Amino acid sequence: MPSTYQYYRPISLLFHLGKLLFQVIISKMKSHFEVINSNQYAYQQKISTTDAILQLMDDWTFVLESDTNVKLIQNACLDFSQAFYRMLHPILIAKMNSLGLYTNAIALVEGFLESRQQCVKYCDQFSEYKPINVGAPQGTKLGPILWLIHVNDLEAYDCDTKCIKYAGDDTTFYKPIVDPSTENISDAILLAKTWSEQNNMILNSSKTVILNVAFTAKPAMYLDVTYGDDDISLFFPTMQQDN
Repeated sequence: MPSTYQYYRPISLLFHLGKLLFQVIISKMKSHFEVINSNQYAYQQKISTTDAILQLMDDWTFVLESDTNVKLIQNACLDFSQAFYRMLHPILIAKMNSLGLYTNAIALVEGFLESRQQCVKYCDQFSEYKPINVGAPQGTKLGPILWLIHVNDLEAYDCDTKCIKYAGDDTTFYKPIVDPSTENISDAILLAKTWSEQNNMILNSSKTVILNVAFTAKPAMYLDVTYGDDDISLFFPTMQQDN
């Protein structure tokens, strides 16, 4: 049982006709699902968190084994606070248009999201209905798809930096580091912070961690990453190379 009201989450309970409407919207959008980037591992058929972790480890190992100049792989493991519940509908609709989704499908989504209301029931008492102006409906098949579209443009724009996403509120940027005294992953964190500000998200610095991966027993420990007034915590595990 959640201890404070902030941890309670709204769940959309739909009647059967509403569920059929979801299937219509999803079927209209299916032909465009390839717009979701291949580095997205959430809500995809036959892939999971295990696949995301294996892909990360494979990329780390390949770079560290193939390039002797690389000292370590630095990862920025990001966390966005209450991401699903901060998604602004106008931003989502604009992104759907930019991806070239069917106009009719976008209109159905827009009609479904607008003028939504919710109330709270406690025992036999109901609160007043309040409008819902943000967020993807939870407990529906459509909500995760809309979220994937919303976070699809959260990407690394540096050719040396890669990105793996699970949903988007759990995103990892990673970059090979040749000279730890002059290089770090801070640009990717700043990019993510800018994206979050533009998309009504909050980058949670207390849960964002810098992860250094290296074959050496003692990777460089003096890297530090900050943005604004927030410090990112540092964690330094090692990968042991088989002899």
